[in-house]
Amino acid sequence: MGSFSGEPKTVSNWLMNDVLRLIRERGTAAGALQLTPGHLARIIEMVSSRQITASTGKDLLEQVETSGRAPEDLVKEQSLAQLSDETSLRELARGVLQSNPQQVDLYRGGKTTLLGWFVGQLMRETGGQADPQLARQVLKDLLEK
Repeated sequence: MGSFSGEPKTVSNWLMNDVLRLIRERGTAAGALQLTPGHLARIIEMVSSRQITASTGKDLLEQVETSGRAPEDLVKEQSLAQLSDETSLRELARGVLQSNPQQVDLYRGGKTTLLGWFVGQLMRETGGQADPQLARQVLKDLLEK
């Protein structure tokens, strides 16, 4: 079983907040959880390496507990991996800009606060799976060309 050498503070936050909440909500004993320390370590690792978002990680805790299945299998099966591949994000971002020519003109005309709106559109387009910082960067690049 892989050991996770992440930040002790991070691990402790997950245990204190998310795992304890799970135990309270399910009214189960910590030892009776299907969520193993190994599973928890994998989830934290996937969030830390930005393969998945933190909110996806929290959902995964629930799903692993319910199904007893490995987090990476659930991520693969449901395509939960965070989109941090710049090429595919750039393609999707182009689509967002093409569908919103008026906002593009407004942005280029000086209304740069619209960047947040574009990021929101791209996040919706990817079902919330895009890496928000990367999404922002890609959109900014495309808009300022």
